[in-house]
Amino acid sequence: MQMGLEQEFFLVNGDDQIITIPTGSGLPHDECGWLLEARGKPFGNITEAVFSLKADVHRLDRSIMKTNASTNQLHRMVAEPFRTIPRTVRTAASRNYAKGLTHYQNLYGYPHHNLPEGVFAAGIHITFSQIRTVATKHGDVEYCENFDWPRLFRMLDAEFTTEIANARRLPGFYEIKSTGMVEYRSLPNNLDLEAIPDRVTEVFRRWGRKEPENYLPPVIPKEVFERAVATEGGSGCPNCGFDAESGQFAGTQ
Repeated sequence: MQMGLEQEFFLVNGDDQIITIPTGSGLPHDECGWLLEARGKPFGNITEAVFSLKADVHRLDRSIMKTNASTNQLHRMVAEPFRTIPRTVRTAASRNYAKGLTHYQNLYGYPHHNLPEGVFAAGIHITFSQIRTVATKHGDVEYCENFDWPRLFRMLDAEFTTEIANARRLPGFYEIKSTGMVEYRSLPNNLDLEAIPDRVTEVFRRWGRKEPENYLPPVIPKEVFERAVATEGGSGCPNCGFDAESGQFAGTQ
């Protein structure tokens, strides 16, 4: 199993105001135009994967310092789990950047994170891949073998319940990449990176031993869920087992 981590940051100016990523700066960024991205390399060991991310965070910070020196700016990146993005910034970003459709889904049926209008999140994403090689008459071909990632992600939700809730995020978000890799997307970007290896290693230990996860997603108020679904242009959340009257999912207490 290989793991690669990505951490998102907001870029702010000297007045602590959110700004779009300067075009031509060469800074790695999300396609939305206001999030920087540090990207670690994939490793079979979570400790190495985390330190690879930390190295890229350092490189990103140094790149911003160099850009500041050449442009006489005071830009910096901030690891805050959410920020209000002014409409002017969103409009400016839309002129220079094109955010494609993100094909994320949720294990429990949540449409998106529980954030007010105009507030956007930044997170830490962990991509998991189980690379296998098969011999063909045209040579060896690598592919991503499927594994029980829903159970693993539920256990990660349980391990980081407090951090996810404190950041006003919701558990269970993931994205299946076109390569077959699977990305866990519920963690906030202000997690203590030093603590991730031990905590993820413990989750892997329990996951590998087939220990029961016994995780129940949090209850969300009826009005919150309905507002979230309404912003998605839908009238409900098919197949998620959500009971709008009780504000609970099927199987919760």
